[in-house]
Amino acid sequence: MSKSWFAYTGIGSVILPENYLLSNDLPACRDGFTVCAIYADNIGLEFPGILSENMRRYIANGLTNGVPEPRVPFEAFKYVYMRPA
Repeated sequence: MSKSWFAYTGIGSVILPENYLLSNDLPACRDGFTVCAIYADNIGLEFPGILSENMRRYIANGLTNGVPEPRVPFEAFKYVYMRPA
């Protein structure tokens, strides 16, 4: 299954797929304490598939530390980007 960037709408729970919209662009955001965008399974709709346990953990960590996730290892691809509130 392919993955795509999805922007958080800013409305509702950050762990519900229907609160994200497919984005054709890479996120311009990076750091902050609000979810900006996630790189998740593209199921062919405007929103991602079910968010995995790892994705939910990355979102929780990002909300706590304000930086893209995962942080370790440092060079790892980032699946969650944050933005200022």
